[in-house]
Amino acid sequence: MLCSLHTHSVFCDGSCTLEEMTRAAVRLGLDSFGFSGHAPAPYDRAAMVAEDAEKYLDEIARLKKLFSGAIELYAGMENDALHPFEPSRLDYCIGSVHYIRDDAGEIHCIESTPALFSAAIEAFGSVQSVVDRYCETMEQLLATHRPDIVGHLDIIAKLNGGGRFFDENAPWYRRAEERLALAAARSGCITEVNTAGLRIAARRAPYPSPHILALLRELNAPVILTADAHRAEDIAAGFDEARVLLRSLGFRTTMILHNGRFVPEEL
Repeated sequence: MLCSLHTHSVFCDGSCTLEEMTRAAVRLGLDSFGFSGHAPAPYDRAAMVAEDAEKYLDEIARLKKLFSGAIELYAGMENDALHPFEPSRLDYCIGSVHYIRDDAGEIHCIESTPALFSAAIEAFGSVQSVVDRYCETMEQLLATHRPDIVGHLDIIAKLNGGGRFFDENAPWYRRAEERLALAAARSGCITEVNTAGLRIAARRAPYPSPHILALLRELNAPVILTADAHRAEDIAAGFDEARVLLRSLGFRTTMILHNGRFVPEEL
């Protein structure tokens, strides 16, 4: 079965309507498809506004009826760790860290622009401190809220193409990667293999990195393929490449959402 659950629409920072995304998923032959709009968060300009949350869920309910028999549709949201949002009508939740809070209470975006990442480094005093706070925030999210899916586990490295901000082979960062992998595995949550990183020329690797994925395999942690699609054409982009990588690391299955349950499927 072909399943894609990390997608965004015009309700947040995507470029297509929910129906346009659904029709694209049907054309691509997907069996299971989910919407995961950025849940409302007052500091996040990419998120949907709170008053649109019910409209979003109502539209998904309409599409479930419209496309019944053609594709399995699921209502999800991507929650930011600093502002969890859990309406009862969700079929699943992706938990992600897009922002971190410094000791003075200020919130910093760590995956949007190099300028904002630089500002976070200045506020925290070092890039290592930024990464450390990111790990703390992720650990707290997984321990406290236990989302169904862990979103882009090492997004902290998104803007670090070419080692712009730090050396990803440095021992301190390798320890951070191990910390993230261990937190994800211990949580029992499913870690997404997010192919959006494959679409970034300076990265050309999914989130999380092959090093973290190898650690997750050693820890026998479950994974799921996702696209983090903000456009209809990216709904399943990079899935074939990601499957090859996972097989090379020893993975034999990925999770899918089918008949309302997360179940393993052979790669």
